[in-house]
Amino acid sequence: MKKKAIILVGVAILIAAAGLALMFLRKKTAGPYRTAKIERGGLVQTVRATGVVQPVRLVQVGTQVNGPVKKLYVDYNDRVKAGDLVAQIDPTVYEAQLARDEANLKSSSAAVEQTRARLVQADKELERSTHLAERDMVSKADLEIATANRDSLAAQLKVAEAAVEQSKAALSLSRANLGYTTIRSPVDGVV
Repeated sequence: MKKKAIILVGVAILIAAAGLALMFLRKKTAGPYRTAKIERGGLVQTVRATGVVQPVRLVQVGTQVNGPVKKLYVDYNDRVKAGDLVAQIDPTVYEAQLARDEANLKSSSAAVEQTRARLVQADKELERSTHLAERDMVSKADLEIATANRDSLAAQLKVAEAAVEQSKAALSLSRANLGYTTIRSPVDGVV
């Protein structure tokens, strides 16, 4: 009977040792779930991924003029709508060019008026010389000089009018360049 008692005690010790070992192993390898007290709160869902995020549509924004950036109105990941102000290039040089071209247009317009006035005077002189030449009171050379003077002023008027058109074109370009110093978003999106 002593043998049976020793075997029973040995088996009991083995079962107790196995039970203790199982308890310690369960605490170390907790499952994917944990328990907690029920309470109200926010839900957070995270997504983890690797790789490079590519936009669906990529829009390059730039300008046709050069200069230092005076102010940036947006930063990375800011949301913008079409037409929102993105950046401002220093407009000082382009404002000066606009003022110069406006002055050139005024000067060209004044030259046209001056040439017109001289042409009116030359027309009157030619008319007077023609009437006097019909009566043989003016030499033929004086009549030719009056005609040449009138034709020369008519050509000068065309040149002055062309200068006005050139000044208008330069002014239009200066206005456009000044407008390009303000950079706006062309589309809705994220910077």
